[in-house]
Amino acid sequence: MTQLSRTERRNVVERFFEKVSDGVNIDRKWIRQMIETSVPELPDEPTPEQCDAWIELSEMLSDPSLVANIRANAEDVWNHHVLDLAAWQAANEIVLARAREIIARDLGPTSEAGQALARDWLETSARLLKRKPDLEFRNWIRGKYALHDARAARYWELVAIMRGQSPDASPNREWAWITAAMRHHLSD
Repeated sequence: MTQLSRTERRNVVERFFEKVSDGVNIDRKWIRQMIETSVPELPDEPTPEQCDAWIELSEMLSDPSLVANIRANAEDVWNHHVLDLAAWQAANEIVLARAREIIARDLGPTSEAGQALARDWLETSARLLKRKPDLEFRNWIRGKYALHDARAARYWELVAIMRGQSPDASPNREWAWITAAMRHHLSD
């Protein structure tokens, strides 16, 4: 691990995103952001936790089932929808902040606040994907949340550890809460 350069680590991440995006109409700017975010600068002498995080992450990135899962999700979104990346990222930040505030009030995903967030996020997602928040879209997005791969959350925990941060530094807690709210309230 300590012998791997940042370039070599970057190559592993780039190969993963090449496999995920092959034949998918993914915004190249998004891919560059994902790669840059996923390859933090490690200290000259990384901690054992940082080394373990990289080992786990590199194994995860070479797992064909993860590549297939992420690729299927990417294909479904990027090939079938016109996505304004900046608008999507801004909406993500808003929903994350809102979830963070609701979590701080100790309200669960099944609460009225969770229902309101799920409804608003459904409508926002539909608008950004240029769809109507009708039953067809509701069923589609419910399916996306039902198929969510927990390894995606673990990915960001490992990146945080490699940065020398707590695994909680990633927005996983908020996204897990949002996912639970969406699953619960869209099942009606």
